[in-house]
Amino acid sequence: MTIAAAIHPMIALAFLTVPMLGLGYGGDVQAAAEAEVARQGLPASLLADNNISFRESGIAIAVPVIIALAFVALGWWTLSGRRAARIAALIVMPLIILANVAILLSNAGAVAALQALFAASSDENLRRLDAQALFDATTAAYPDWLPWLTGVRNVVVFGGSVLVIVLLAVRSGRAYFRTPPPASVQQTRATQSTWPEGR
Repeated sequence: MTIAAAIHPMIALAFLTVPMLGLGYGGDVQAAAEAEVARQGLPASLLADNNISFRESGIAIAVPVIIALAFVALGWWTLSGRRAARIAALIVMPLIILANVAILLSNAGAVAALQALFAASSDENLRRLDAQALFDATTAAYPDWLPWLTGVRNVVVFGGSVLVIVLLAVRSGRAYFRTPPPASVQQTRATQSTWPEGR
């Protein structure tokens, strides 16, 4: 169970990579977006005028941080051997796998969603904006090792979650969470075992 508990903070750290990158490179990404808007012959203030920002802030920062803290707490709880902790982990881990799948699907459709947002705008200039070029410009503002980090993150989240489920499901894992009898019962059994035969 030590391994299972140690995986939790690793998954927590994986989720923190998003806000950490957002805080570290948010300004560069926004500047790259505005430069791309200007390159397309549109006002550089177009994004700001329509309240569109590529900086990570608000919920985009808070949610991963909350998830990370919850995972650290769950790992500590799992190590305690409580049955409720095992049940909670067996529920949470599949949900995290599904959530990460949803994130990957969302990222894959980000350009189409952005272009649809532009097309639905009442701002004529925004409707003219090329979402693919804008997306490429913002992606280029991140460091070259971003794809490598993303790959590691996915391996940790998917692989770690599956490994925790397996460790909790095997016989030794189930045995770890068996609640021992109360101390009073153990005391009674110990006393009875010392009585002579026939008494």
